[in-house]
Amino acid sequence: MKIRAHAWPTPLGAMMAAVDEADALILLDFVDARTPEAVVGPLIGRGDALRLDAAACARVVDQVNAYFTRQLRDFELTLAPRGTPFQQQVWRQVQKIAYGHTANVTDLAVQLAQPGAFRAVGRAVAVNPIAIVVPDHRVTGPDGTFFGRTGGEERQRRLLELEGVMGAAAQLT
Repeated sequence: MKIRAHAWPTPLGAMMAAVDEADALILLDFVDARTPEAVVGPLIGRGDALRLDAAACARVVDQVNAYFTRQLRDFELTLAPRGTPFQQQVWRQVQKIAYGHTANVTDLAVQLAQPGAFRAVGRAVAVNPIAIVVPDHRVTGPDGTFFGRTGGEERQRRLLELEGVMGAAAQLT
């Protein structure tokens, strides 16, 4: 499979998007000091080929940039995150958390009809490969504490501020 990726600057640091041959988003993550291969590497299987391609990721970049400028709340992207069936189920549930709201892992486990599985839900949230679009920043621990998954606790806080969940909205532009 051909995986096409692109990194670009955002108000919270460089991000990388990767799409598959059908233009479905398989990865959106903060780059920090990692190379493109290091960011996408864990998702590449045998026979996959990585190519840097800004045009293939333009739709993702446009929507993420619109999110950061408060012009977009709901993404219209085809997603194809790679994970176990349980992880996929958790990520679909996380996508249901509305802009400007949060849910804790215990609530998510109950919603998935697996109330005792909150730790497994937390682990699935922690390995979510599609930050922001699958809004893991809206998921907190059982006691409301931050997980810090989306690029760390400070980024999680800033994303929630952007969405008006915490205090005055941060200026990210």
